[in-house]
Amino acid sequence: MIFSVVLTFIIIPIRYDYVETAPFEKADYDIFVNGLITVDDYNQILKDPNIIEIGSASYGSGNIYKGSEHDNFSNPVIPVKNVLILNSETLNESSKLDIIGINKFIIAGELKKDDLKRYAALDWNLAKRLNAKIQDNVTYWVGERKFEFEVSAITIPTSETEFVVETNSDLVKYMESFGSNLQGMYAGNLYIKSKNPESSIQLIKSYISNNGKDWILNTKNARKTQVLMNLDESLPSIIRYGFTVGGLFIYLIVLFREQNIVVSQRKRNFSILTALGASQTELMNIYILEQIYVMAVVGVFAVLVSNFLIYNTLFNLYIPLEVLVKGAVLGFILNIIAIAITLLFTRRQLSKTPTAVLLSEER
Repeated sequence: MIFSVVLTFIIIPIRYDYVETAPFEKADYDIFVNGLITVDDYNQILKDPNIIEIGSASYGSGNIYKGSEHDNFSNPVIPVKNVLILNSETLNESSKLDIIGINKFIIAGELKKDDLKRYAALDWNLAKRLNAKIQDNVTYWVGERKFEFEVSAITIPTSETEFVVETNSDLVKYMESFGSNLQGMYAGNLYIKSKNPESSIQLIKSYISNNGKDWILNTKNARKTQVLMNLDESLPSIIRYGFTVGGLFIYLIVLFREQNIVVSQRKRNFSILTALGASQTELMNIYILEQIYVMAVVGVFAVLVSNFLIYNTLFNLYIPLEVLVKGAVLGFILNIIAIAITLLFTRRQLSKTPTAVLLSEER
């Protein structure tokens, strides 16, 4: 059980990095544009012959709970900051969803559109916290206005896909009531895939300058670099290494204690084998093989406990497979180091105890 706790500590920084960087690893776009982008703006940008495809989306924030918008109260209520609002065109074009990166993360169901119903995708963590499944109703609201959705997909958590909904006229009208100039707006963000990103960037810069657009122009790699810099600031190396070294230190303390108990309990076996002519090296070889077997069993058990019991059940957090694999590999290496140190300690203990003493203690 203690190694499960150690593995949980090891996975914390690995998972944190993955959640922040996964959208940039998976998404297939080159250029990112943020701002009030009208249909005319969109059509002008599309004139660039280098552009292969454009995905579009807007961002919002609000609160979400499981249940109907007509419920007087529902619990739990969860604040959601990363609401990705897709327009109908993007929603109906799977290639555009690939560019944004949404399709890469869908693990159940699919985003879909219906004139009579609103559909949404929840990330795994939100679905777990709400206890929501495919076809359940969830209600999302901004201010006092509520919007009911049927869950049609569940995605793994990333920094861009907490809650994915389709833009609808009611939501746009509600946003307009706050005075936002959304007349003719096409999207808040464009994700552009280009055969020649450098040329496309220069053309977009010229369009921004000539038309006085207040847009933010960036590349996927530049956004990823900024995220990595933010990661270093929010989770410094000393904290990252602290989780790993701290976990190893705790594990070593427990192993040393266990080894002392094991050696004391096995003095009879050691004394008999030594009396029969077994050398210290042969004893240690037998002991090492036993520890390797125990380590393998403990490692598998720790992965299962850390993933399903500690993260999924206790913290309601999803662990992507590649995060679990990286954590398990690093944990296995640390386990080998810890076992090697304790085996040296055990061998030293045995070598300090003469065979006659071992035999006399068993009488």
